[in-house]
Amino acid sequence: MDERMKIARELIDTITRMGYPEDFGIAVAQNLRTEKTMSRMIGYLRNAKPGSAEEIADEMLAIMDDRERWIQKKSAEYYNRKHNERKAAMETEYEIDVDRLRGDLEDYYGTAMTGGFPMAVMDLSNLDRASDAEVVEIARKEGVDLSKYLC
Repeated sequence: MDERMKIARELIDTITRMGYPEDFGIAVAQNLRTEKTMSRMIGYLRNAKPGSAEEIADEMLAIMDDRERWIQKKSAEYYNRKHNERKAAMETEYEIDVDRLRGDLEDYYGTAMTGGFPMAVMDLSNLDRASDAEVVEIARKEGVDLSKYLC
């Protein structure tokens, strides 16, 4: 018998010792599915000593909910990490023509400034003082397609 089956049996036995039908224990174990969630339920049953089947079912649902949130969190972290790795690889594999990018941003802000948006002069001033990395970041914030500036 593997570890998961042993813990499932322990959970079922704990529930039946509390006076509930074995089928209820089996249903709880089947819904919880993993060793960790079943162990958590066993701890709850021993410590909280719930007074009704409804309380046990509520805790089972809460544990399942926590597990689902954990899975979603780990999935989001994984895909975020993969995205950042691809983004970093793209930036290191290719060089960005920062001089051309800077010139295009200067034209963009200059046009905005003369087109009735005088506050663009501040953006132009910030661009003049920006390092190459800051120019790339400014372009990203402006929504510029950096693939047009790859060398």
